[in-house]
Amino acid sequence: MKKRMIKMACCLVLGGALLWLLPSTGFSCEVKIGSTTYTSIQAAIDAATPYQTIQVSGTCTGVELAGTSDNPRNLFISELKDYINLVGPAIINGNLGQGPTITTIGKGIRIKALTITGDYDAIQVIRGGTAFIEDNLIQNTGRHGVVVAMNSFAHLLGNAIQGNAEDGVVVDTNSLVRIGIRSSADSAATPNTIQDNLNGVTVARSSTAQIVGNEIRNNSNDGIRVAKVSQADISGNVIERNGRNGILVTQNSGVNLGRDTGDTIFDLPNYSAVLNGVYGLQCEIGGYADGRLGTLNGGVKKGPKSATSFTKDCIDSLIP
Repeated sequence: MKKRMIKMACCLVLGGALLWLLPSTGFSCEVKIGSTTYTSIQAAIDAATPYQTIQVSGTCTGVELAGTSDNPRNLFISELKDYINLVGPAIINGNLGQGPTITTIGKGIRIKALTITGDYDAIQVIRGGTAFIEDNLIQNTGRHGVVVAMNSFAHLLGNAIQGNAEDGVVVDTNSLVRIGIRSSADSAATPNTIQDNLNGVTVARSSTAQIVGNEIRNNSNDGIRVAKVSQADISGNVIERNGRNGILVTQNSGVNLGRDTGDTIFDLPNYSAVLNGVYGLQCEIGGYADGRLGTLNGGVKKGPKSATSFTKDCIDSLIP
């Protein structure tokens, strides 16, 4: 009996040692710049200088993001923190009731290889900020996945943006995004998957987007919405199974669906293997569309296949 008790005690001590050595599955969060370890991601952001990389691993929530135990906050990258990199792999769970999980107004900020969620937007790039948002899983937020607004600019490359309560990506108020490409010199896209949101991508209020080579599907309303005097170049994307339209262009906005000829990623028409709910492309309230329609299509809710719908005040310059 005494031997058994000694054996059990040894096992408990050994098990405890192993648990101490292994990271906690619930709250393991390691934050480093080089060899220096920080108590929270915000502390590392505040200490970072241009071109430094903040390496994050594990699962980060509560005070491991920012704040104190009685006042946890979410992450903020100020205009004084240009050209820093926030890199995983890590899970970042936004603190409840604290707005966007990550807000940046810095220039040249890279957010990479993270899983990001929260009860508001996952990422906001605002007030003239610029960002590279790469290889992230952005999902299950209470509002939008990514917001680029107020004269800001972002590249979105290789992300999965899915299951958000509102839009996957919002581009608003004189902002610009490139979704799937770095520049007009690219010969191949770096696709994003934007699915299972309310709308896939919304471009609005005098904003511009290049949306190239992505998969935009299964969003409850429209795959892409271009509205309020905005413009988008949309080429080589898979746009299918969206609940309403593949693309909606409205309110004096315009879309270029690839180019009339050519076979580069910027020339190619868009593709629907499975119908969108209403139209492949709907144009209304003074919009225009040109380029090639390709196989972009809709019609499940309209009976026969319905590729396009143009109101009288819309300009149809499409090549079928």
